[in-house]
Amino acid sequence: METYKEEIMRYLNKSKENIELNKLLKKNDVCDLLGVSIGKLDSMMVNGLPYIKDGRNVRFRVKDIDKYLDKKLITE
Repeated sequence: METYKEEIMRYLNKSKENIELNKLLKKNDVCDLLGVSIGKLDSMMVNGLPYIKDGRNVRFRVKDIDKYLDKKLITE
């Protein structure tokens, strides 16, 4: 049986994971993360990479990038 302290720690770690997955990244951050140019990132956006647009600002959620890349994965 899990102790109260262990349960709290598990909850906090899970919350931290959720925060990281929902973290908003700028275009340059995503380019650095994926090792691609701004032009390639723009192409990925046109081809379905989800993004958040607020005025002139464009942001990406880590979990959306992961889902997009999973869809592009070829396992043949």
